[in-house]
Amino acid sequence: METILQPNLKSIVDFVRLNTAQQVTVLLQEAILLDIDTEKVLTTRLYLYKGFFVEETFNRVSNEIVDIIPFKQGYRIKDYIKNASSSLAERPYYFQYCIN
Repeated sequence: METILQPNLKSIVDFVRLNTAQQVTVLLQEAILLDIDTEKVLTTRLYLYKGFFVEETFNRVSNEIVDIIPFKQGYRIKDYIKNASSSLAERPYYFQYCIN
């Protein structure tokens, strides 16, 4: 198995420059998982990492990552807040410094 070295990430730009395998490793090892949304085929996970959010979409049928989208603010995070489950709504401090 190939070892993936952890880069010294300081910004969203550094994260975008990583390949998909490195991005997944960073998310699994260092990011905070905020929300999971499961549909028939796709699972979408929302992470918080170093002041920005990352949305990862995974296809459970093909067992592949469909997309990894990092973002700081905007309509994506507002949709998560609007549709947040009660457990996530009890912890709004995760979002405060990124959307204000």
